[in-house]
Amino acid sequence: MNQKIQDAYPVSPGQVGILFQSLSATTPGAYVIQIRIEISGHVDPDRETQAWEALIARHDSLRTAFVWKGQKQPLQVVGHRAKLHLAHVDISHMPTATQGAHCDAWMRDDRAAGFDLSRAPLLRVCRFTLNNDRHVLVVTFHHAILDGWSIPLLLRDWITLYAGQTVPPAIAFKRHIVWIQTRDVPAATAFWRTELAGNPAGQWHLPAPASPPTQPRHQHTQHIDAPTVTAVIDGLRPHGVTLASAVQGLWALIQSRVTVEKDVVYGLARAGRPAAQVGATQAVGMYVNTLPMRIRVDDDLPAAQWLHHLQSRVQAQASYEHLSLGQVQTAAGLRRDAPVFDAVVIFENYPSDPSLLGKPQGFSITSIDVQEQTSAQLALFVIHAETLTLRLVYDGARVDEHTAARLLTDLRDGLDALARDPQVTLGAIPVASKPAPKRPPLAPPRPTVTSDTNTLGAIWQDILGLANPPDDGAHFFDLGGHSLNVLTLQDRIRVDLGLTVEIPDLFHHATLSAQAAHLLTQTAPDTPDAARQTQIATRLSGRARLQNRRTRTTQKEPASHAPSRS
Repeated sequence: MNQKIQDAYPVSPGQVGILFQSLSATTPGAYVIQIRIEISGHVDPDRETQAWEALIARHDSLRTAFVWKGQKQPLQVVGHRAKLHLAHVDISHMPTATQGAHCDAWMRDDRAAGFDLSRAPLLRVCRFTLNNDRHVLVVTFHHAILDGWSIPLLLRDWITLYAGQTVPPAIAFKRHIVWIQTRDVPAATAFWRTELAGNPAGQWHLPAPASPPTQPRHQHTQHIDAPTVTAVIDGLRPHGVTLASAVQGLWALIQSRVTVEKDVVYGLARAGRPAAQVGATQAVGMYVNTLPMRIRVDDDLPAAQWLHHLQSRVQAQASYEHLSLGQVQTAAGLRRDAPVFDAVVIFENYPSDPSLLGKPQGFSITSIDVQEQTSAQLALFVIHAETLTLRLVYDGARVDEHTAARLLTDLRDGLDALARDPQVTLGAIPVASKPAPKRPPLAPPRPTVTSDTNTLGAIWQDILGLANPPDDGAHFFDLGGHSLNVLTLQDRIRVDLGLTVEIPDLFHHATLSAQAAHLLTQTAPDTPDAARQTQIATRLSGRARLQNRRTRTTQKEPASHAPSRS
């Protein structure tokens, strides 16, 4: 193994989806998370730097990068070392009123900058020095290496290391990958095939804004006061129902009303840290996996009874969470080019109480705030302290602002109804959001000039490891393609054919013939369509002949001449 590389192993199920969404996202900063920590007191720069460097050396996830180009499956690679980008910015000379705005603007730019996922560490730190011995510490990281559960573990370690104290040996994230590989895949496949049989409704089809938004991602926040939260918890406790089940149950109810479907499915982020995996709750890494949760809404049932049923279904899925979303879709006979759900529910485990992180030497942590971005159309983040914070992050190009705000108001009203009477029937819980207009089915693509599919088929054959060239009607995902293969396909089309094609188009035109025909439509602005199509068709057929010659030559070569893969 390379002297710079400590280890290399497959990605976790949750990392698969995050990698693809991050690499193919058109929205800057997808899955970039920021922790904003406000500090009062004196921070020693030398001890601060030493503590961060020790933290990087301690946790393998902080020295991890990803390799996907030229790979049949993506890998995560752990380096022996990784150099942290740590910056100090003194803005104490600025007027107090503008310091906060300056930090906010810097954070927006830093999120948009994203990360190069092939270079570790996928984490950077910046501390702003304000006036009156105050500081803002911003920790920016990519969700592919860390989940929310990991953050308080890291911050506690950093405070301990800053104090010069020792910490016990860290648990390697590789243990989680090894554990996943021992799970029963056939049993999980059979479970999800049954769980999603009949293709339940997971698409919201919400009204889009009338004009393009200035920012791609928007958010609304709703705060539920402590008395209401306490009343919900106390009312549902005799029925064995948790607050988390109440929130996601109300979300499913709202989805049912909006879509006018009784059988709904939404995405649920699962912690992925089972009790059977020793030490998982104390490990740092990306354990979370987001998978479908299906429930049927019965308006005649008492809420407490229905929520208990939903909670039981969530618990039943716990033994089968080790598949990726793509594997679940394949198991259920669903195409990977069509999303199973539009909305995701995430119960955050980020630190909100500074006192739980320990007692730093020489300074105190006064507040902690988290900024997250995902690629989901709707992402409901739930934060429970004494109060309950509901934050809806949504795609501003696909959902209008009024609709998004109304969904959170419906959640608040639903919690109020549960607080008054946990036995209220589902049909009596108010939901003001209007049913979504039914969208007409997509018209089939119009016939276009066909092209020689040999070259594109050869690319498919190489990427998917097929024994024989695919037929013209073959479907990329039916042949075993997955999301990260699409990234490789896009790159190969660019390199081999000199064409630029968008990721969504590769999903939409997923058969070989449709994809080849779509390539002919990729016209340059200054080139007539017919001339451009002729150029591309010539390039396709010419490269096909070259590929065929190379294939025949390779087949004639003795095995000893084959290139080494060691």
